[in-house]
Amino acid sequence: MNIFVLDKNPLSAANQMCDKHIPKMIVESAQMLCTAHRICDCIGEYVELGKNNRKIKRWKHENDLDASKPTLYKAAMINHPCNIWLRESIYN
Repeated sequence: MNIFVLDKNPLSAANQMCDKHIPKMIVESAQMLCTAHRICDCIGEYVELGKNNRKIKRWKHENDLDASKPTLYKAAMINHPCNIWLRESIYN
């Protein structure tokens, strides 16, 4: 997960961005927002076993219970510096 800060001016930053990175950045931004939303607004936590029997901590969100609401990505890399920064403040 990466956040590329190329310029304080968003228009200038967009012009400097490499076109190849843009599609991946959209998905990574969505993953980070979903991770923050799951952790900060969870209605419960549980442990799931991964493919190699490794315990994975998961966060249940109210959207998981209502099929009419959008599906969120599962929480990922919760201790990544970008995810920690995102959860520090509502203004991030």
